[in-house]
Amino acid sequence: MKKINRFFEGTFKKEYFFMEGEIDLDSKSLIEKIQTGIKDPSNKNDITNVNGGMTDWQYFMNDPEIGEIIVNILNEIEQQVALPKYKIHEVWGIEIGFAGSTKQHNHSPCVFSAIIYLNDVEQILYFPQIKKEVKTTRGKFVIFSGDLDHYTHRNLTHTKKYAIVFNSKIIKGF
Repeated sequence: MKKINRFFEGTFKKEYFFMEGEIDLDSKSLIEKIQTGIKDPSNKNDITNVNGGMTDWQYFMNDPEIGEIIVNILNEIEQQVALPKYKIHEVWGIEIGFAGSTKQHNHSPCVFSAIIYLNDVEQILYFPQIKKEVKTTRGKFVIFSGDLDHYTHRNLTHTKKYAIVFNSKIIKGF
């Protein structure tokens, strides 16, 4: 890099929600499913914001094991946040190995998105607009407004990070 030509900092004022919690799960079986999904021809490996392995967007949509976990998380958020009528429309898995990362992005126009971590890895998830950091630990979930930017730096460990991610969208006509 030669030089930095511009740098801006400012204040982000927007309504949002952010929730971090923990849930019991059988991470071994879910990790095995992700490992299978990233080998499937429909995978999204290295072609999205994920610099690593990624299943198809719909890979876990009808999985009863992850469905039960999602319902438990949704029960918690619905007690805290008044949400419009929504549905879950994508559920996928990721595997991020050594030097893998997630580019800064958001999930707009989704109402909310969530990440469920399946193992412990020393890779931090950053939410720059709200100055929040999330440590990756087994069973931790983060659920947040879909338009919040988030990213990770490169995974500097030789432990692969596994997670399930899902998005929601508004049901039109309500």
